Amino acid sequence: MRLNSLNQLNAASLFVASAHRFWEKIALRSASEERTYSQLEDRTSRIAQGLIKAGLRPGDRVVLMMPNGIQFIEAWWGIVRSGAVVIPINALATKNELVTILNVSKASGIIMNSKDQVSLCHEIRKSFPEMIIIANESDEKLKISALEDIVQASPQLEMPINIGLEDPCAIYFTAGSTGQPKGIVRSNQSVVWGLGMLARTLSSEDILLARAPMAHTGGSLTGPFAIIIAGGTLIIPSNTSVECIMDEVQKHQVTHLYVHPTIFAKKMLQYLEENNCNLSHIKKLQWTAGHLPESIRDEIFKIFPKIPFEVTYGMTEASNIASFEYLPNNPSRSINANCVGYPLLGAGIRIVNQHGIEMSRGDTGAIEIFTPTAFTCYLGDAESAQQSITKDGWFHTGDTGHLDENGALYLDGRTREIINTGGMSVQPAEVENALAEHDQVVDVIVFGMSHPEWDEAITAVVTLKDPNFPDIKIDLMEFCRQKLAAYKLPKNIFITTELPRNTSGKIDKKRVIKIVLELEELINQEEQ
Repeated sequence: MRLNSLNQLNAASLFVASAHRFWEKIALRSASEERTYSQLEDRTSRIAQGLIKAGLRPGDRVVLMMPNGIQFIEAWWGIVRSGAVVIPINALATKNELVTILNVSKASGIIMNSKDQVSLCHEIRKSFPEMIIIANESDEKLKISALEDIVQASPQLEMPINIGLEDPCAIYFTAGSTGQPKGIVRSNQSVVWGLGMLARTLSSEDILLARAPMAHTGGSLTGPFAIIIAGGTLIIPSNTSVECIMDEVQKHQVTHLYVHPTIFAKKMLQYLEENNCNLSHIKKLQWTAGHLPESIRDEIFKIFPKIPFEVTYGMTEASNIASFEYLPNNPSRSINANCVGYPLLGAGIRIVNQHGIEMSRGDTGAIEIFTPTAFTCYLGDAESAQQSITKDGWFHTGDTGHLDENGALYLDGRTREIINTGGMSVQPAEVENALAEHDQVVDVIVFGMSHPEWDEAITAVVTLKDPNFPDIKIDLMEFCRQKLAAYKLPKNIFITTELPRNTSGKIDKKRVIKIVLELEELINQEEQ
């Protein structure tokens, strides 16, 4: 039995409580519009009621395919307030990617904002005749409702939906080991704990800027949504260029700035060297979701000697696992840059060997964690969940590292194959699958190679039916554009006559990388 179940704690009630507390304050601000907390509460309530009227029931799943913006945030919380499970996906997803996710997720509806609305909706309606489709513009023939029409026509939500902390709140898709998208289910507890914990570190006077893609946990279930729970203001820039970001930071007196990944940090540092900027209002700089190059860190310390710099460790399966804050004028600023800090409230970290036995402080091994922000399961993939979670409830992160004598975590490497490029995660198998469908491709391997700006560059090596096929690299890139989102496209494609294999018949990645390095050297010599 649930006590006072209609007013129980869940993600929606956490959001509504904050909205009522900070009623007249500005919650969201973009280049063209803004929302107070009262407006945000009202519009999300109407979206929720409109979804219920359209036929959604608690526990149904709704895909959210929108770019960063006020509309995304209203739709995300509107879906959650309706009792449905929100499934954010990249706004640049291709037709094939969208249909795959709709199939895998068994979604009942989709809210979208896409330049390709007509062609995408034709495909959705053909494959899913009963799908609830909400977009920017209505279309009677395709049975599409306009989101703004729903907001204007729907009454407020009649009463809170009875959803428990153990019930799913959101599903975030990430690349699976087979190249197919893998749905990671986050419960209401996971969302409430994570946002509540982060909101405690913020104030209603703080101003954050949304840089990361909101379709990822790092762009929603961290700072961007936490500032809403804290009663502060979230600035949504019109684009993600360093010029626009730094202009918005100064214009709106942003207090917390997220500077990951490396490509942005380098551009920001260069911009600051060339331009006279007033950043006296910044309280904290933040870095997460990837290795922090020591040269970048030290340059940040040089330019921002009096501003705390926070590094956090997390992933789609579990947000906010560990954190380390470099304080001004503190000896900690000289430690190794791979330190990601200490477990956050409710979290635990241990290092184990290949047999699952916990290792001593200082020894490098596999990182395992537990935290209330952890995912519930992989959607429709019980086997993967069983393989990644130990019998005593710890999660295999796929990363390697060690704990120092004080219990701080240092990342030493990654055991997963996922490529981290420009702040995005890409599974090589997905790119390989796309290339393999080309008529000319006989064999292919895709991996990440270290890159000064992208962290890792997506690199493909292929063998062809006809090695002399004209303009094959251009052809392959155009082929990939039809199947993959832009951030998943290879940065480099190399053609070789044969891919070396090991004794088990698998492509030998180390030998392939050696081939690539030799090809790069040859190309450089020819260009000189």
